Amino acid sequence: ISGNGDLVRNGTGGTTILSGVGNNTYSGTTTVTAGTLLVNKTHTGGGAYTVNGGTLGGTGSVGSATTVSSGAIAAGGASATGNFTFTNGLSFSGGSVAWEINANSIASGFDTLTVSGGALALGSSVASFNITPLAGVDFSNPFWASNQSWTAINNSGAGSISGSFVLGGTTSNSFGSFSLGYGSGAGGDVFLNWTATAIPEPSTYAALAGLGVLGLAAARRRRAA
Repeated sequence: ISGNGDLVRNGTGGTTILSGVGNNTYSGTTTVTAGTLLVNKTHTGGGAYTVNGGTLGGTGSVGSATTVSSGAIAAGGASATGNFTFTNGLSFSGGSVAWEINANSIASGFDTLTVSGGALALGSSVASFNITPLAGVDFSNPFWASNQSWTAINNSGAGSISGSFVLGGTTSNSFGSFSLGYGSGAGGDVFLNWTATAIPEPSTYAALAGLGVLGLAAARRRRAA
């Protein structure tokens, strides 16, 4: 898309995809109020991006300051993981990050937001970070028996980080639990951490069994007396 107009994604449901051969150069603002707008190419030279509902996502790059007050930011899009880049800052006064993982891995198969310029402002617990495991995740896989960590938001520029999210979505199960961690100062990232449920060592079971035998023997002696 090129030219001087604004782009507004509204209406109920549906998905609009900015892709094609070339990059987007339209100079107007971009507003998402409903449905989904996927930016799968680069958009440079445009006005501010505002998310007031619906979902802004994709695997491309936004060159304008982006503000989220409601709705969601989703790298890759619904049920698809990927990297979505913001080169001029990302700020939240509400809304959420829709984070998906589709592999038993810290190397690939998960969403990443990259902020390569401008500030990363998360607000003061006004936005949520919602976790959705997709079909490729198997929590019984040995991968999940160890603690893990992902860089969920890569603040690769020199901009500062401030604020924090409220964790939502699938936050825990019998195999372990997720938590968020934050870097500080210029270039501080947002980390998603997995803490595996501790499984007692065999020696622990043996010790418990031994205590049970001793207790039974003591009870028999009391009855015999």
